[in-house]
Amino acid sequence: MSSSPEERERRLNNLGSSFGRDLDVEIRRERINLREKLTQDFEREIALAEACASRDDFAEALYHRVMADMAHRILKELEMDG
Repeated sequence: MSSSPEERERRLNNLGSSFGRDLDVEIRRERINLREKLTQDFEREIALAEACASRDDFAEALYHRVMADMAHRILKELEMDG
């Protein structure tokens, strides 16, 4: 399923509207749960990337590395904010 940047933005905004709060408020409210989930996601994605790389499946390894990198970046931001 391919979607345009505008469609992705609209879907994200609609999801935020269903919570009744913006994303920053939700992140502050759920910081501990979010950190735990992102840590689990990072560990899973990095393990999958390593397994794919060991099988020379570099396209799949790249995908999992990108996902691990996104989790890592968000975790760093959460850790810097307290």
